[in-house]
Amino acid sequence: DAGIWSVDAGGLAINANAVSDCANGGILVHRRQIGEDSTLVSGNRIARIGARNGGTGQNGNGINVFRAGGVLVSNNIVSDCAFSAI
Repeated sequence: DAGIWSVDAGGLAINANAVSDCANGGILVHRRQIGEDSTLVSGNRIARIGARNGGTGQNGNGINVFRAGGVLVSNNIVSDCAFSAI
């Protein structure tokens, strides 16, 4: 479904990965409840991300940050996503 999926992390570094050909999402940084996460998403190459499960935008994104505060997304190359890059 997703290349990398983080749930309720704290200070995670997601750096220098190649993520491609995923069914529903590239790199996902999620929290079950709104809160500080402080994950860094940097220097990744993300391509060809689909939205197999459909929806209105929860699937098909290169990088998706949901309910996670303090997340830094920088210097990523994102292409060919069903919905948005970030």
